[in-house]
Amino acid sequence: MMRRTPRIVALSAVTALLALACARHERIPLDPNLPTPEADSTRAARPAPVPLRVDNRYRADVVIYALRGTVRVRLGTVTSAATGSLAIPATFVNDPGGLVLIADPVGGRTSLQSERFIVRTGQRVEWSLESSFSRSSLGVY
Repeated sequence: MMRRTPRIVALSAVTALLALACARHERIPLDPNLPTPEADSTRAARPAPVPLRVDNRYRADVVIYALRGTVRVRLGTVTSAATGSLAIPATFVNDPGGLVLIADPVGGRTSLQSERFIVRTGQRVEWSLESSFSRSSLGVY
């Protein structure tokens, strides 16, 4: 019993010293209204969604998907003979592996896949779906 008492006293003293040291080095909180260099650099590095304009001249409504690797995300539906405004998610932007757009006609058997492309922050994408999918075109501006 006598041997454990000095250890407990020593541990208590070390704990008290650590608590005092931590209390002395407490950080002064910064004004949250002032921008910090870290916040500016992370804000500039974050990608934003990219606008996608789909001009559907196909005979049926189409569901538009974005495919990156094995991740497929539904972007929306564009009715026949109409133009739709969609958005490519920010997680697909600035990806060096690129992405593919898929147009899947409602009630149809075949779908159209665009070529693989890379989209950057600040760009826009226009996809024109023709009455024959083989004549469709994709533009990144």
